[in-house]
Amino acid sequence: MSPRRLVVAFRWHSVETEPLRYLAAAERVSRRCSRIGGRSISWSADRYAFDFDAESFRLVLKTVVELLSEANTHAAGIAFRELFSDEAARHWGPSLVVAEALAGKAAAGEVLLDPEIAEVQLNLLVTLGTIAVRVGDQRIAAVLLLPGSCPADGFSLESAQTRASVLDSPTAPASVSVAPSGGRVPSLKAPSIPLLREALAAQERPSVVEALRSRDPVLMTRLVNELRESGGHEVLASRLEAMATLARGDIRTGLSLLESAAQAARINGLDEECQAVLAYAVGLSQVGRSEQALLQALRGLSSARRRGDAQGERAAAQLVGQLAQAAGEPSVAEHWLGLVAR
Repeated sequence: MSPRRLVVAFRWHSVETEPLRYLAAAERVSRRCSRIGGRSISWSADRYAFDFDAESFRLVLKTVVELLSEANTHAAGIAFRELFSDEAARHWGPSLVVAEALAGKAAAGEVLLDPEIAEVQLNLLVTLGTIAVRVGDQRIAAVLLLPGSCPADGFSLESAQTRASVLDSPTAPASVSVAPSGGRVPSLKAPSIPLLREALAAQERPSVVEALRSRDPVLMTRLVNELRESGGHEVLASRLEAMATLARGDIRTGLSLLESAAQAARINGLDEECQAVLAYAVGLSQVGRSEQALLQALRGLSSARRRGDAQGERAAAQLVGQLAQAAGEPSVAEHWLGLVAR
């Protein structure tokens, strides 16, 4: 039986890009992975993978979080299963298959984690819930980690001190197995944010990120309730509630809630000022107020730079680029999105 290996797969976020930009980004990822002991095991049109020793997980995850934070050009999947190789140095196995499937499901800037990773099972990471990912005729309950919404290494500060002793414990939970297609998706023990516990089987992506993308007010409202019940997420819950209000067609109330949150953050000097302003900008763009949205995005950029918030600065620059692209200004969009990539 082949040893289990940690495999990280990266997927380029777009099918249309300049070849030199893609190759430069791929080389950057490859250098960083090699620097921490990674071995290139797969390369295809839009994704590439590296394998590592299981003991390297913390350093590997930190590196992946850094790479995705520095440039929102890739999605990533991390798996820990069997990996086989032959004399010709060709590699195949469940770990590579699962890692590439996770990378394929993740959106740009997201990391999806295999539930068989011990640190995931032991709830040591700051994640945003569980996502059903199809791998062949099975589904696995992958865990979403979003750089920028978690510590730099992805680990919960509360669990960092006890991590070593817990992982060595003989009572550590067994691996979470995959469920047949059509069956109930297994949920992880004690998820860090218990989003939609009863909806994991029915929803394809029961997470804050997917709720915002779907613009489904019902799903957003259920998530708002979950966040408030779990405690400590009022700021996020309030923004999500405002977006749900917009999705229901109550534009005046929704924008008013987002604007009030942005003003309060600005007046009170909150660390969430950039996020609040950008949320308002997104809300404005969704109802067709592009010029106002651009102004708010630039305000968010200014706030991020003033506070030294590199992640916020990249998010603001990306939003400015997207708004410019939507306004039919490709050269302006290319400039701003190029800043994000660099």
